[in-house]
Amino acid sequence: MRWVHWMTEGKWYKINYFEFGSLFGFEKSDYEHPRLHIGSPLPKEDMKDMYLPGRVWNYGEPKGLIHFYAYLNKFFRKTLAPKEGDAHNISSYAKNLLLA
Repeated sequence: MRWVHWMTEGKWYKINYFEFGSLFGFEKSDYEHPRLHIGSPLPKEDMKDMYLPGRVWNYGEPKGLIHFYAYLNKFFRKTLAPKEGDAHNISSYAKNLLLA
């Protein structure tokens, strides 16, 4: 079990991941879901199946994404991981999220 530590006004607090998740309504069954942020970002080359077939694309960029992935990427950029600027690249862990 991992612990999260933080300090507020000079006083240390700690909570484990299970307790922290329960504060947001997660249940024990939710803890078995993949943790996309723990591993390394997906290599660009592993994104090839997310692109329209028949052409060579610059993997890791939104241009050429199959529409399903393109819309998901736009959704993630504006909600889960807001990102302004540098619209020519898909952020590192957004690649993992798109694949999942």
